[in-house]
Amino acid sequence: MSRFTSLALVFTGACTSSGDVTGPYSGPISRYAVDAITFPHNSTESHALADDLDGDTTVDNEFGGLTSTLFSFSDLTTHGRDMMAVGALTSLVELQADDPQDDDSVAAWYVGADGDPATAVGGVLRDGAFVGNRTRTTRVPGRARLRLPIFVDADPIAIDLYGMELDLTPDGHGGLGTLRCGDRHR
Repeated sequence: MSRFTSLALVFTGACTSSGDVTGPYSGPISRYAVDAITFPHNSTESHALADDLDGDTTVDNEFGGLTSTLFSFSDLTTHGRDMMAVGALTSLVELQADDPQDDDSVAAWYVGADGDPATAVGGVLRDGAFVGNRTRTTRVPGRARLRLPIFVDADPIAIDLYGMELDLTPDGHGGLGTLRCGDRHR
């Protein structure tokens, strides 16, 4: 099992249109353990992780604003990596592709914990980097249950995501991922 070194998170609202990679998907499924989750600590970091999730030409990251505020009041946990190291938090990313470097029809799942529900994000692999369907245009949004170490002195919380956008980029140390989500009408 390979490892991702980071997973940065972004949440906001979004809407749909078209332009999807929808499969059929084939090939082996590779599992990657998430060993760190990074949250924005300020507006600069929040903006850097943001994307235009609803197509209005403005980047969105409401969740980054929340984590920035929690960080400013010392209420954002700094023990997420520790929770993952001891197995209290065991999130995974799974990829199904015929070619791990270049493939035009790839499925990716974020699995918050074994047994959690997850709906694939379709996308493509180019030079080992996965680019998923965009939240603002997809008609087949990914879904997942995240397990997040957010609050100081608290267990991870579970959040169900709808309209998920996922990008995975090789960083030379096992990977790097960015997960964005729109709270879409179900």
